[in-house]
Amino acid sequence: MKSRTYTQWVSDVDGRDKKSLIPRAQLRLDRIQAVLNILGNPQWFYRTVHVGGTAGKGSTCTFLASIFQVAGLRTALTLSPYIKTVREKMQVNGRNIKQIQFVRVAGKIAQAERRACVRLSHFEFLLAMAFEYFRDQRVDVAVVEVGVGGRYDATNVLKPSAVILTNVGRDHMDLLGGTPLAILKEKMGILKPKTPLVTGVFRESQEQKISAHVRRLGIPWMRMNGDFWVRNTDVTARGTRFDFKSKQESIRSVHLGLTGTFQPANAALAIATSLQLKKDGWRITIPQILRGCRIARIDYRFQVIHQHPLTILDAAHSPEKMRALVRSLKQCYPQKTFVAVCAVRKGKDARAMLRLLLPAVREVILTPLQEKTSWNPKELLTLMPLRMRDQMHMTQDAKSALSLARARAQKKDGIVVTGSMYLLRELCHRP
Repeated sequence: MKSRTYTQWVSDVDGRDKKSLIPRAQLRLDRIQAVLNILGNPQWFYRTVHVGGTAGKGSTCTFLASIFQVAGLRTALTLSPYIKTVREKMQVNGRNIKQIQFVRVAGKIAQAERRACVRLSHFEFLLAMAFEYFRDQRVDVAVVEVGVGGRYDATNVLKPSAVILTNVGRDHMDLLGGTPLAILKEKMGILKPKTPLVTGVFRESQEQKISAHVRRLGIPWMRMNGDFWVRNTDVTARGTRFDFKSKQESIRSVHLGLTGTFQPANAALAIATSLQLKKDGWRITIPQILRGCRIARIDYRFQVIHQHPLTILDAAHSPEKMRALVRSLKQCYPQKTFVAVCAVRKGKDARAMLRLLLPAVREVILTPLQEKTSWNPKELLTLMPLRMRDQMHMTQDAKSALSLARARAQKKDGIVVTGSMYLLRELCHRP
């Protein structure tokens, strides 16, 4: 077979089925497992932490990977979805895979795919690449973020040292079910017998369901607001600080490299997991935990990219995330008004997201995404009551929406771009 360039491999991967386009009945593990079997199951050659949930997965993964790296562990990280470049899916010690390495590993996965007589989806192919690349790089531990759901997500081929379930809300309802409890059932599919669980789920009905499940599987678990707590939170535009308390440890003045009212909870999940692994024999100290939290960075989580006008990028793509964004805007910039640019993918609860966003901003500029699976601005407009539609404007594409937001922003207004990771990718993508 003729060798391909990096650009050709990226084009090949982008042309594969996206998870959002795959019917629910076709979500299964046999394709990815067949390819990994031929590769010798590279995902079992290093320790892993598996991170699922609705909101906060990416930030929690980032905090945890930063802590591990500070602790001297050669640390891999794979996040979903990527934003600026597909190479973000394969990070080791904070560095993306190089293009030449991408070409080599992609060729190896394609060869295994042919031998297995299967065709992997876009997500599966990149994940198989990540697992193989991490083995090649002789990592000590990989932090792996779930793509969609859990039970039939391609990441659910791990034998993790710990599992994190951040929270459960309304997201990917077309694939996972229309109620929080149906979604919870899918997300609990990543739990493994006797493997420690750390969770931020605290709604009583959901916690009861998790409790029954962990008892059946003999899983030791730590619950936020039950076994560990976030105390004395201080969130401003300049930074975030809080105290962490568990039944075994108290850590004062945890300073975060990420801003937002939602970040203390994400960091607390990473801290609780680190302490559980420390208890299990991992060499992690409190000073390393503190430094890991302080230096952690991830793009597009309440990220300020300009001061004049103030421009914030936030990938809130569910009602829970949108609520957190609105809280952060009010907390960090109480005197400021905002114009929002927003796009929403199909399968998301667009009505609930817009009902949260509209009262918090002066205007919303709606835009479609380049891919066909987004809500059309006209559809979004009709979801809202007539009294709210005067705040909303429609554009043809993301760049036009951002230009219109800048034009309509008054002198002291800020701009917030939100609603979809894919919107931010269109505005900020590089190969």
